[in-house]
Amino acid sequence: MVLISLSIIYLTITFWFGFGWFRKLKPNKQMKPVVSVIIATHNEAQNLANCLEALTWQDYPADKFELVVVNDRSTDATAAVLSQWSSRFSRFRTATIYATPASIAPKKYALKKGIEVSCNEILCFTDADCQPPAHWLSDLTAEFTQDVGMVVGLAPLTTAVSAAPPLWQKLLVYESWLNNLFALAAIRQGFPLSCTGRNLAYRKTAFNQIQGFNEIAHSLSGDDDLLMHLIQKKTSWQIAAMADSEAAVTSKTVGSLRQLWTQRTRHFSTGKYYPIEKKLFYLIWHGTTILLTLMPILALAIPALSFWFAVQMLAIKWVADFIFHWLVFKRNGQLHLLKYFIPFELINPIYLLIVGTIGWFKPPQWQVSDAKKLPSETGDL
Repeated sequence: MVLISLSIIYLTITFWFGFGWFRKLKPNKQMKPVVSVIIATHNEAQNLANCLEALTWQDYPADKFELVVVNDRSTDATAAVLSQWSSRFSRFRTATIYATPASIAPKKYALKKGIEVSCNEILCFTDADCQPPAHWLSDLTAEFTQDVGMVVGLAPLTTAVSAAPPLWQKLLVYESWLNNLFALAAIRQGFPLSCTGRNLAYRKTAFNQIQGFNEIAHSLSGDDDLLMHLIQKKTSWQIAAMADSEAAVTSKTVGSLRQLWTQRTRHFSTGKYYPIEKKLFYLIWHGTTILLTLMPILALAIPALSFWFAVQMLAIKWVADFIFHWLVFKRNGQLHLLKYFIPFELINPIYLLIVGTIGWFKPPQWQVSDAKKLPSETGDL
């Protein structure tokens, strides 16, 4: 009976995601509001140059967007890159941060400064290590109907190395596509779970209504998903999903397993600050995933459990997963990822159990050390 209940719960959640993902929506691509593109960068001079190059190719009217770049305590050539590229954009603003107050996480402080410098209502965000496709702004802003306060776009990963990447990087790409598709499906169902800051936009009005990052300043991460939860909880603004895979903003996976460990435990630590209903949903969803996968092993040690029945329930889960993965990957041109379906199904539940549990209790940290702290100031270059 326990196994049947777990299977029913898991299948119900899977179908719920499926209905959300395949719900048909019609964005208004004729909309071209004036927007501010905000990038916070820390010691990413080379990546930033590539990102700025990509933004020059936007099919969005040049007079309809400004670019705001926040130089967050960089000690490399970031300042020189900003000076070099300032003439390439009709409206280009910068802010320089030399020190971060102890009361707020560095990334949130940098974004806060960028928002303060910006001049427009619609704020679009990406990261310095990203290269948004040419129609990114057009697709992102098309979702801003009068009642929409935030738009979440696809932000999957690509492997850190292009030649013979290790299996763990390929599995991260697989997982990132799934997590993004799950996130957008949940948004379409009116129950937003997560989002990624490298493909995100929201109204300055909505940001100010929740008093910015004040309530979540203590969390090292969460400038995206925790902010989204606050906008849903404390305002009447709707949250929309921009699901066009051709407007996806990608980023590379980390380069080592050690970096992966630091990054993912930090991500899981943010879950402590999720609303209770979101925590409960993840507990049920991930819990059934882990239990259905491990149940055949547990059945070998627990006589009351039927090994073969546990295998059958796991097989049903895998069939449901395969159908969902095939449908969404096909729609997004990612069918080649299905070759990693079996290793993903075997490894992901163990990863959720170990990294998720440790991330809940382990103090989070960033991948890089903080730069030398100097007095803070902002200004245009």
